[in-house]
Amino acid sequence: MQIPKKIHYFWYGNNIPEKFLRNMIEIQYANPGYEVNIWGDNNSKTLIMKTLRNIKFKHHNASFDIGEISVNFTYRNVESAFRYLSQQVDFLSTNQLSTLNCFRYFKRRKQENNNKRRYGDHVDLVNYLQHIYRINLKGNYHNYASSSDLARLVILYMEGGIYLDTDVELSDADIKNRLKRKGAIFDNLHLQSDIGIGDSSGLGWYSGVPYNEFGNAIIASLPQSKKILNMLLDMAIMIKKHHLSIQMYQSPKSDEICKIKKLNRYHEVDKRIDLAIKLKNAHQINLDMRCGIQDPIWRTGIDPNDDNDEFACKLRRIDYTVRMTGPDFIDDYLNPQQKIDFPDNYKLKSKNRGDRMFKDVDDAGEWANIKKKKYPDEDPFT
Repeated sequence: MQIPKKIHYFWYGNNIPEKFLRNMIEIQYANPGYEVNIWGDNNSKTLIMKTLRNIKFKHHNASFDIGEISVNFTYRNVESAFRYLSQQVDFLSTNQLSTLNCFRYFKRRKQENNNKRRYGDHVDLVNYLQHIYRINLKGNYHNYASSSDLARLVILYMEGGIYLDTDVELSDADIKNRLKRKGAIFDNLHLQSDIGIGDSSGLGWYSGVPYNEFGNAIIASLPQSKKILNMLLDMAIMIKKHHLSIQMYQSPKSDEICKIKKLNRYHEVDKRIDLAIKLKNAHQINLDMRCGIQDPIWRTGIDPNDDNDEFACKLRRIDYTVRMTGPDFIDDYLNPQQKIDFPDNYKLKSKNRGDRMFKDVDDAGEWANIKKKKYPDEDPFT
């Protein structure tokens, strides 16, 4: 399947570094006929244009300013994609038709009703993801990685196309070779399902090397991908389950709650949450069902029961992020049996065997470093 001719980026915070902007321009010019969308908030265009106006090119080892560069970027607000997703799940929930006498349908319906009671309906779950997206954009402990993890999936669900992190580079960026090509380089990419994950190692999916550098820097999909929709809903349930668990294990009734044992760890937590909800309704414990406060360890990297040097905090933030919203979550969802080789039907490949397409993507996680407060009394969360 051909991917829609749309390229998506996410940018938020400071002015975009020149290196990343060059990547975006390079990819745009290698793909004539593709629209390029830069997603963020209403200030995103300013963060791009300030760098664009100062960009310089080298010629015979001398730098020179060529003035205003003409790039056809479209600037869009991620909030519009969340609104679309919320409308879609509301429509699908109210118009989904059952198959009569279908055991699978009624079994799934029972599970959905149980999840609705514990974690909210589909609209609630989308709103919760939007809440997680927003709070990770703010304060000294902002986590743009988590916000962009969520944004890319929501954007792809609405639009389809290919999402790229700004540090993604083409393996062959030589303009001489590009001039020899006919058409857009991304026309060579094809989907084998409604979602495809690009290789982030620089080796290419055709290399035959078992994947050990799985990433979500390159994702393509069709619009309204069922796989992405279900992935987002499952992600919301997992994150909410995590935050409800923190509350119930810190409650005065934690010993009673922990007496519930199940062979399946996932079902065990569900049953414990059921008891916690009963205790809440009986006014025996406090339980914020909205889970408005994000796990402090995920947010800050600070664990009161462990070492909290700068490096340890950074690693915790990275670990929580990749598990909650990032590559590990996607890997677990698309490859639940954790096979050595990533499922072929979810690989975004070039039609030309041996075409690596992308360079190795940096995964050093510099975003996890905590910026310094400007003032001693500054609230780090706002």
